[in-house]
Amino acid sequence: MKGIFLIIIIMLFTLNISMAGESEKDVYGYWKSFNMRTKKPEAIVKIYERDKKLYGKVVKLLPAKIKELKDMGEYPPLCKKCPGEFKNKPIIGLDFINDLKKEDGLWKDGKILDPETGKIYDVYIYLDKKNQDILKVKGCIFKPLCRTQSWERISEDDYTSN
Repeated sequence: MKGIFLIIIIMLFTLNISMAGESEKDVYGYWKSFNMRTKKPEAIVKIYERDKKLYGKVVKLLPAKIKELKDMGEYPPLCKKCPGEFKNKPIIGLDFINDLKKEDGLWKDGKILDPETGKIYDVYIYLDKKNQDILKVKGCIFKPLCRTQSWERISEDDYTSN
């Protein structure tokens, strides 16, 4: 009887230790996004929840992107090619990720707007399994035709200091 009791105590202790190291992060917060072609950091995006749905907006452009836009005479940037309600809206502050719903650790059934082209895609967002400070943002024309970007988590302090 003592042996069974000891085994149960050891199992519970082991379970507690393994669960303590697995504090799962969520997708909310600030993320550094990168240009698909150049792989250079472009913007800081805030991912947040409203009415049980996920949204994302550009809260800051990084210096290299600002310089690029100024050199092209397009600063402050407007969503010139965007459709409908997004047309000619400032890109900074624009909710370009909209209406995602969470299902089994994946945020899906939402849309993402590419402010440079004005195109809207289906979007799926999830944390990288190996590194939860990497956000995977997968945009799809339709399910098999997708591209995935990896964004890096930054702290709110890093956001305000950049």
